[in-house]
Amino acid sequence: MLDLDGAITCPGRHLHTTPTRIRDCVMFCSRGGMRAHCFHQSCAQSVGEFNRDLARVLHGDNWVDFVSEAVCKGSNLADKKVRTKPVCPEVKRAIFKDFEWRYEEIAADSPEPITDEPCHHWRYLLSLFSPEEIIWIGKDVQDSGPNFQRRFRSCAEWEMERTCPGRFICPNTFKRGSYSRSGTNILERKFLVVESDTLGRDQVGAVFRWLQEMMGMKLRAVVDTAGKSLHAWFESPNPKLMNELKRILPELGCDPALFQASQPCRLPGGLRAGRYQTLLYLSK
Repeated sequence: MLDLDGAITCPGRHLHTTPTRIRDCVMFCSRGGMRAHCFHQSCAQSVGEFNRDLARVLHGDNWVDFVSEAVCKGSNLADKKVRTKPVCPEVKRAIFKDFEWRYEEIAADSPEPITDEPCHHWRYLLSLFSPEEIIWIGKDVQDSGPNFQRRFRSCAEWEMERTCPGRFICPNTFKRGSYSRSGTNILERKFLVVESDTLGRDQVGAVFRWLQEMMGMKLRAVVDTAGKSLHAWFESPNPKLMNELKRILPELGCDPALFQASQPCRLPGGLRAGRYQTLLYLSK
């Protein structure tokens, strides 16, 4: 229910891990249309689903097109020839302001506590997979082919390792018996990893939050790559939304390479130029 000040009862209030205050969840208008925003992160998926349903009520079956057009207004997206051009600065500033989520806030908002030393963070990420699922982990992105069959193991087998087994991981599972990290060997697309080489670590957090709150996507992990970027692991969206994201995310400065199901990404716990790749955020 909406009160006169814009406060509403959070649709995911049963998921809150800290006490709920009267104005923790509010409705307001942004460039992407009307949406709810809650102070608590534990309810992010429920709030995102609420916003998605609200968009459907207001805009019917074209709600995804409405949201993407509103976000990318002014970037000439209607012209297919210029869809690779970046979103205009005014639109980016609006998104980064409305959905701001800074590096320190991401870590503080993690639903699951991450207490071990960084060298053990890889075990946390593997908890997102089932024990029997086949995962590729490599010391190098080139670890693929007949000589690298041991790089394709079940999650349970990887967990038996005493130290971090590599610097890279594929976010999707492979067919049993695979030895090549190719798209034809992917068994299931479990996660979509979103990252940017051009946005700062504070800026890209706004994109992560926008995906949660306006697209209803479930964020499962955020990895600090020990470089310039963060990797956000989302549960894989349905095909229609995936196609829409392929159009929108590059416009927001995100790397389109990670739409490839077999693309490797950074594994927390691995070393990069003497620094540990770390896990900032985890939601089981």
